[in-house]
Amino acid sequence: MKAFMFLKCRLGSHDWKRVYLTEDSCKMIEKCSRCGAIKGQPIVMHTWEWIQQNPCLSSQICKRCGTTSQVYQKEHQWEWVQQNACLSQQVCKRCGAIGQINQKEHQWEETYKPNSYEIQRTCKYCGVMSTSVSELSKFIGQEVIKPALMTLIAAACQEKRVLRHLLFCGRDGMGKMTLARIVAAEMGADLKIISGKMIDVSRFVEMLTNVSAGDFLIIEQIEAVRKHVLETLIQAIRDFTLDIVIDRGHAASSIKLSIHPFTLVGLTSRPTRLDERLNSVMLPFTFSPYEQGEISRIICLLAAREGVNIQEDVMDLLAQQCRGLPGEALFLLRKVHEYAIAYADGQITLTIAKNALAIFDQKSALPVFERQQIPDDVKMFVWQRDKGRCAKCGSQQNLEYDHIIPISKGGSNTPRNIQLLCEKCNRSKSANII
Repeated sequence: MKAFMFLKCRLGSHDWKRVYLTEDSCKMIEKCSRCGAIKGQPIVMHTWEWIQQNPCLSSQICKRCGTTSQVYQKEHQWEWVQQNACLSQQVCKRCGAIGQINQKEHQWEETYKPNSYEIQRTCKYCGVMSTSVSELSKFIGQEVIKPALMTLIAAACQEKRVLRHLLFCGRDGMGKMTLARIVAAEMGADLKIISGKMIDVSRFVEMLTNVSAGDFLIIEQIEAVRKHVLETLIQAIRDFTLDIVIDRGHAASSIKLSIHPFTLVGLTSRPTRLDERLNSVMLPFTFSPYEQGEISRIICLLAAREGVNIQEDVMDLLAQQCRGLPGEALFLLRKVHEYAIAYADGQITLTIAKNALAIFDQKSALPVFERQQIPDDVKMFVWQRDKGRCAKCGSQQNLEYDHIIPISKGGSNTPRNIQLLCEKCNRSKSANII
């Protein structure tokens, strides 16, 4: 009988039946039930059914393969739901879908943790909390000054008042302005910057009357402020008032005008020339010379910002040439990079860097007075370190600044190489530079 059935298939009389290719597939083929022959191409035959996804959505889905065909979407029934004081959302009453979101700006209250440089922010409306790291932690160097500034900022924020007036003392290029900007940013304050040499009374009074509460006023070369301007400045920072003169001659009269509380940051490279009254109302910070490793880290950051590839030994070489001044780092880096572009396709190696410094004659470019005189900020640092006493005998009489290693023998004008000596102890040495 089987032979007869197969004979029928061989004669072209197949028993065709539609079957699925696999159990989970919707593709069907015509296949002979006797010999297994296949006819034509596979066809797709879904088995549809309507599935309710949620009260607002139904879809036509194949029971075998899960393919989705038609989708029926009802119009959502929106209502506004207040999630918290700062956030409300459109939510469908039927299906719970989220529509528009209305996010109000958070009103942050900041709590500083001086020991860890952390800032914890809490919205006073909705209670949302976040934690960030103070920008002070990213400032390289001045490890004595930064914790003190962080403490002052924390206290000012805790009491919701302006920051105390600050005086930054140090040589040009030590990062005084950079740090002042960071402190202002930490307080969320607007900046106004002016040079002490350029201030006149009328312009200064106009500036002070236009300051907003909490603003920062930065005065560069504050020691150069003229005497008649200084009187106005001291009155303004002591009690936030100004004496305004109206009319002239016999009709002249003076009125006291209140101004918004603000923070003054004075920058000076000559603190010994500063008026004593400013010292009594401003908190002084003396910038110490930067270590070579700190300068190297600064050069690394500058190189990344400028898109310059630089080797570690080159960073150390440039750091040696900066004389402890980060302000010179970018200047040197750009000179070396220009040389590398001209002679080495921009590749900065140690040899290229040395050749660049030789071409630009970096050492001989230093002014003579900078190689001989002791900077004022270094004198102040040494005086505070030695507590105003002779390093040898402890005397407080006839003190002089002495180079431990004389300049003629390779010594430098850094605090490590300078000490306070009384006249008697100093005369016992052969090298004495005041």
